[in-house]
Formats: sequence, structure tokens, C-alpha cells
Amino acid sequence: MRSAFSGLAIFLVIFIEIAGFIMVGSRIGIPATLIFVLISMLAGIYLLRSQGVSILMRMQNELIAGRVPNREIAESVMIVIGAILLIIPGFVSDIISIMFFIQTMRNLIWRYFSKNFARSHPHHNQEAKIIDLDQDDYHSE
Repeated sequence: MRSAFSGLAIFLVIFIEIAGFIMVGSRIGIPATLIFVLISMLAGIYLLRSQGVSILMRMQNELIAGRVPNREIAESVMIVIGAILLIIPGFVSDIISIMFFIQTMRNLIWRYFSKNFARSHPHHNQEAKIIDLDQDDYHSE
């Protein structure tokens, strides 16, 4: 069931992107459409290089440790996602990517994911109690 839904979702996204190309191309012409797509791809590549892969690695380390990633890392990851969406050719993905560059949208996304993460990981703030004993201090009874 899940793979059928994934296949349908991918088909739907491709269909919407093609429809977007046709609509924009019929209004501004094919050369202008291709130039716009090229410019958005170059902007995405520039943003992706400027943010770097290190942001994604820092985010992954925070999640593995069971901590809610701090806001700066999360916002940088949202900008990286927006840059990746800009690289993908298509106008619908470009519109969605622009939402990741708007501070208000990033605030809404941050609130949603941090609230859901805290709800699904209720003990993420509690640190483990570690008692450090020397070998002479420990004995089993």
C-alpha cells in the first residue's frame, strides 16, 4: 500500500511540474522559461554550496543524540532543503522552495516539528544518571 501511494505521489508531482512548465512556457515563451529554470538551478547550487553539507551532519548528530536540534541548525537545514528544491527543475518546486526562505514560514515549520519531536520523545531532556566508581568501590552482593 505504501509503495503504491509513493508511486502515485511521485507521478502526481511530475504531472504538476509538467503542467507548470506548460502554463509558464505558454505565457512567457520557451526561451524565457528555460532561462528562468537555469537561473533558479544556479541559485539553488549557490545556496547549497554556501550552507554546506556540514549543517546536515550537525542536524543528524543532534537527532541521534536524542536532542531537539537547536533553531539555528534547523533553519540552516530548511534553507538547504529550499536550495535543493530550487535545483530541481520546475516552477512548483521553486514556489515551495521560496517558502523555506521566508522567516515566518521557517518559524511555523520549526514550531510544528519541535512540538511533535518533544511529544514523540518525552524523555529527550533527561540526562542519564551515571555513577563513576573505582574498581575497589564496586562489589556485587
